[in-house]
Amino acid sequence: MEKKASKAEVKKTVDELNIQVDNLCQFLPQDKVVSFAGLSPQNLLRETEHVLGTSHLTNWHNELIQLKKDEKELENRTTSHKVHLEDLEKQQSAVRKDVLRFQERQKHLERLEQFEMKKPWIEYEVSRLEAVALMDQKNQTKEAYDKFCRENRGTIQKRINQCKSNLKSIDNERDANMKAQKEHDKKRRDLGTKIDSIADREEGFQVELQNLANRAEDRKKQAEKMKKEIVVLKNKIAELPNQEEAKRKTEEINQMLKDNASQSKQVQEKSVGISQQIRDVKGKEKAIKDQLQTISDFNRQQTAKLNQNPVLKQVHDWIRNHRADFEREVYGPVFVSVNVKDPLHASYLDMVIPAHIQQGFITQSSKDRELISRECLDKLKLNVTIINNPPDDFQIKPRALSPEQLRKYGFSGYLDQLFDAPPAVKQAIFRNSFTSETPAGSNKTVAADVLEQLRLPSFFTPEGYYVSKTSKYGNKNTSTSFTPLKAAKLLSGVDLKQKEQLENQLQDITQELDQLGEQHTEANTEERELANQRSTLQNEKLSYSDVFKTRSKMEESLRFKESELRSINEDEDTSQEEGRIRRDIHLAAANKLKSNHQMKMEVLSITEKFLELDFIILKRTELQAELQLLEFENRRISEEEEELRRAAELSEQEFKAASNRVKEAKRKAEAKVAMTEEIKQLFLQLPNTLDEIEAAITDARNKADMNYSTNPHIITQYEKRQAEIDELKAKFENEEETLQNSKAKIEELKGKWEGELEPLIAKVNKSFEKYFRQIGCLGEVVLAKDPNMDFEQYAIEIRVRFRDNEPLQKLDPNHQSGGERSVSTMLYLVSLQEITPCPFRLVDEINQGMDAVNERMIFQVVSEVACRPGVPQYFLITPKLLPNLKFTPEMTILCVFNGPWQVAHQAWRIDKFREKAQFNSN
Repeated sequence: MEKKASKAEVKKTVDELNIQVDNLCQFLPQDKVVSFAGLSPQNLLRETEHVLGTSHLTNWHNELIQLKKDEKELENRTTSHKVHLEDLEKQQSAVRKDVLRFQERQKHLERLEQFEMKKPWIEYEVSRLEAVALMDQKNQTKEAYDKFCRENRGTIQKRINQCKSNLKSIDNERDANMKAQKEHDKKRRDLGTKIDSIADREEGFQVELQNLANRAEDRKKQAEKMKKEIVVLKNKIAELPNQEEAKRKTEEINQMLKDNASQSKQVQEKSVGISQQIRDVKGKEKAIKDQLQTISDFNRQQTAKLNQNPVLKQVHDWIRNHRADFEREVYGPVFVSVNVKDPLHASYLDMVIPAHIQQGFITQSSKDRELISRECLDKLKLNVTIINNPPDDFQIKPRALSPEQLRKYGFSGYLDQLFDAPPAVKQAIFRNSFTSETPAGSNKTVAADVLEQLRLPSFFTPEGYYVSKTSKYGNKNTSTSFTPLKAAKLLSGVDLKQKEQLENQLQDITQELDQLGEQHTEANTEERELANQRSTLQNEKLSYSDVFKTRSKMEESLRFKESELRSINEDEDTSQEEGRIRRDIHLAAANKLKSNHQMKMEVLSITEKFLELDFIILKRTELQAELQLLEFENRRISEEEEELRRAAELSEQEFKAASNRVKEAKRKAEAKVAMTEEIKQLFLQLPNTLDEIEAAITDARNKADMNYSTNPHIITQYEKRQAEIDELKAKFENEEETLQNSKAKIEELKGKWEGELEPLIAKVNKSFEKYFRQIGCLGEVVLAKDPNMDFEQYAIEIRVRFRDNEPLQKLDPNHQSGGERSVSTMLYLVSLQEITPCPFRLVDEINQGMDAVNERMIFQVVSEVACRPGVPQYFLITPKLLPNLKFTPEMTILCVFNGPWQVAHQAWRIDKFREKAQFNSN
């Protein structure tokens, strides 16, 4: 009947029966024999401990190893702490005097701090007493001001108001009077204007009468004058030139003007061409100047970069100012001395040349380097790189690629070929970078082709920096790293050849501009001469054109004057107009008389108003004098009141300021130290006046200054070291105790471990010696101990001798053959099995790989051990055995038939097999 069991139940049963599948004394396959034979003596001991089945041996061994490691670490740590402690105590001894002086100074500073704590409280008390006095003064001035206001305010103001009221009434009377005067004066002026208008009309009428009398005489004179003008015009018309001659001259002048215009056009075209050439050349000049300005800007940029680093700038200026002190030329910083034409190449160089080299200074003699180090590094404390590069025959290593190969893959050349610098600077760069070994790629460079075909250690493309490394071990695999390209921070430059070419071009352009300027001046002179000639011809032509215009104007004027003469000679009747004018004169005289009477009446009214106004002004003057007296008295009272008010306000402000000073003094005093009972008792022992406390402060400060101030950092370090010393002493004592305990524990555990292990090894050795004697050889098993008690080095040494003429030797591949090692290992395992308890043992194919002699010896030993009374059941599995082996009745042989041609196990019938066997036997 089948019974199911859990994994835990199976494990429990296996543990109870002491079945160990991984124990070589219970299950020994052929591959384990081989691996067991390859164990080192140390691992052989560990495996033997495991095989013996006593786990506490392994645990003790592991614990001893760990304890020894801990003991060694503890000894190292203790020694380190002891050395460090001695070093710290030496440092403490060196600064102890400074610390004592510092502590003495601290005492005076503490006393000074007490004085300075009380000083603000004394200042507070002085401010408080001052505020109390100012409060009394404030009350007195306020009382005086209030009393004065009660006695004087209001009385004088009533009289002033009454006087102002009377003045206002007088002003109203004056205004009414002046208004009436203005009205009468306006009427007077209007009447005067009217009378003047009438007089003007009368005068005009008289003029008209006179004009009528003079008109006849004027017509006669005008007719005589007109006749004379007509005669003059006729004479002038007769004197004008012939029209045909004027026409011929005009045509000649037009032809000359046409020739002049053609010549002017040619000269203008020539001048415009020269001007265009000048503009083109000036454009070229500006472009070249812009390029030269860019080069100048580069120099300024280099100076700006140098100014951005104050340390480099200071060292650079010092070297420039002390140039006469050097044996050879000193260069630097390097980025200022290097000129890179292409910004792309500058980026390449920036990634290859280390930053400290770019910012370093180059000397060419040891003396110069020592001078700069002493003055700049030691005295000025300026941290810069100084590289000494004395002149020598420095040679660049042979290039990996020829110029043709470089061009083939699109390289511009090696980095050292792409920048200009003084020889000393270049050599320093070569020695401190890979510029002479790294090609610089262009847009034509294909990184994949370079990596696959050339296998360069490093190269650049516009995308970045490629570095290939080949491993020195194993398959020597190659790995490639890529760093994206970054813009150069310091390196840049200009093309000096280009600058020289631009300067030569600029000089040629200046000469060309001078020549074109002279040609342009000649053309302008010729154009002005033609313009003057043209102006002369045009004036002459205009004079002939004026002949026709003048004749036409004169003939028109003649016709007009003849018409005017006829009009003048006609008769004119003036009697009716004379009668009308005399009637207008009589009417104007009557209106003028009436207006004069009205004007007289208005003047009398104005005179009366003037007399009234004089009386009003006199009365007003008296009132103004009285008001002035009253206002003077009022100002005097107001001023006195204002003085009292200001005095009261000033007292109030002084009191408030004193109060604020008291508050501020108290705030400062409390900020310095709060007034507690302990502080009060302390202050009783200190001076009480401001002078005394200031004198005490000065004395304490002087005493503190007499003990020079040690660097507080040193005191802090002293205290920190003292604390560290105390801590280290405690640690050291604790570690010493721990170390002694550890050694005692190791000795104790070592005694237990070796006390149990050595007897077991002795038993194994006894069996091992016996088995080797049985096969006609010698062998022994020894526990090898380390003299320094390094338990990891404890080992089991198997010593064997297979030939009579040899001594016992350690079992290793150098002295024994493979078969001998297998025999030795198998006998060692058999020896272990004798002292290892277990329910059964299984050996699988242990005879594989042995020769016939060794296999027969091993079979004999295993058979002897397995057939002893009281030993566990022994299973030996093997695909084959030697013939004529010795078998005993205690052995059982089981042959396993298996394979695709055999009968399946379900079809097995033992009874039928027996019947068939009996039948065959009969």
